[in-house]
Amino acid sequence: MRHVAVLLALASLACAEEDMDALWRDACQWRVGSAVASTNAAREKLVALGSASLDYIIPAKLDTTDGLAVEAIYEVVVKIGGEAAERLMPCLDAESSNVRKITASLLGKLGCVAAVPRIAELLNDKDARGGALEALGALKAVDAVAAIADLMRTADKERARVACLGTLAAIGGDGALEVILSALSDKGAAVRFAAQFALEKMKAVDPLRARLSDPDPRVRLHAIHALGRIGDAAAREDLLALLASEDPIVRGYAAEALTPMLQPGDSDAMRARLDLETHPFARGKLVAALQAESDPKK
Repeated sequence: MRHVAVLLALASLACAEEDMDALWRDACQWRVGSAVASTNAAREKLVALGSASLDYIIPAKLDTTDGLAVEAIYEVVVKIGGEAAERLMPCLDAESSNVRKITASLLGKLGCVAAVPRIAELLNDKDARGGALEALGALKAVDAVAAIADLMRTADKERARVACLGTLAAIGGDGALEVILSALSDKGAAVRFAAQFALEKMKAVDPLRARLSDPDPRVRLHAIHALGRIGDAAAREDLLALLASEDPIVRGYAAEALTPMLQPGDSDAMRARLDLETHPFARGKLVAALQAESDPKK
């Protein structure tokens, strides 16, 4: 009888595993056409199974680069929440870089602030760094800003520095702001533009206004462009003053940046400037700004 009971238990376990495998296959389908309903249903059932699904997914299913599987992991694990973070923590030390990267990202999505110190250590792990940066941004990990700044200084790949800037913008705060501002003079154009976009996201109007007189012409131009995209009228007087700059490129971009913040009377000043302007680039930008100002659709 005992032998029979063991066989029945093993058969039941095998059946449960097959059921879970089938659920997982459905959960990892493309959500298009007729597969939408079955995929959603499978993911919802996995969420409802809670602990059993976590047992199935962690850590075995984390070792993947399949985009659909990763999407299913994120949706199911984050919706289960609760005990998931505790189960994930040991996976930060997994041998597989896929597991480490996905684990860090999941802990960020789960809001696991306690994991910040351990996740920050993964900044030195080139294979898992992307997941760590994503998580630190999601967790607004101010304590990790210094480590991210160190990575900015030592990373030899532009892609890594660009990723750092996105994380710093998500974290916010004065420390992150200073690191981002310093990147406006980075040797890599992609990094400088990433810094500009980060400052736009943070709406760092006053720090950008202070960079309008920076000795580095690249910093000045990025500051002008960012202020124009933010469109805060606090920068209006600064940009109007730049219409008289000795540099025609600065004059042109200042005219362009002013477009979203012009006030009544500014168009007269810009027309007067246009009468004096001889440089084709600056003239073109002034004309475009005046046309935009007079556009009834504006």
